[in-house]
Amino acid sequence: MGVLLLLAVVTSGGGCGGYVLKGRVVEGPGPAVMVVGSGDERYGMADQSGSGAEVLVTVDPFSIRPNRMRPIVADGSGYFEVPIREQGAGFLEYEIRMIVKRAGYVSADETLDLPRSGRRLLVVLPRGRDRVEPKREVDVLREALEESGPYLRGEK
Repeated sequence: MGVLLLLAVVTSGGGCGGYVLKGRVVEGPGPAVMVVGSGDERYGMADQSGSGAEVLVTVDPFSIRPNRMRPIVADGSGYFEVPIREQGAGFLEYEIRMIVKRAGYVSADETLDLPRSGRRLLVVLPRGRDRVEPKREVDVLREALEESGPYLRGEK
């Protein structure tokens, strides 16, 4: 019976409101993206340094069809919310890639598991010039076709 209930919830989209990835951008010693509980003291500290940061999220970044969410801008206190529409988001396993940028700060670029419901992201950006090139997007289909090209042409 429990399996049927879980299947019903997954196929219905996980509830009427859907999953919302919540987090906060703060200033700190090095670029990082961490999963924290909503009661983590760093998440609620009085810090305005994440205001205006741009948050880019891609769900299943290494799949054939990655789902790039529309960019979100953190509010005046650095908080952000990104609606995730994948079925079962929040309790099924999804991988996400987070890129967080802000003028005058070094960007964070991390790939991690989508946090379970009730967990939050804490994004730490250090002051400085952004010298690190973001990790390139992986196009699995293009790479497979390029690698199989000689075989398809009969060269190997």
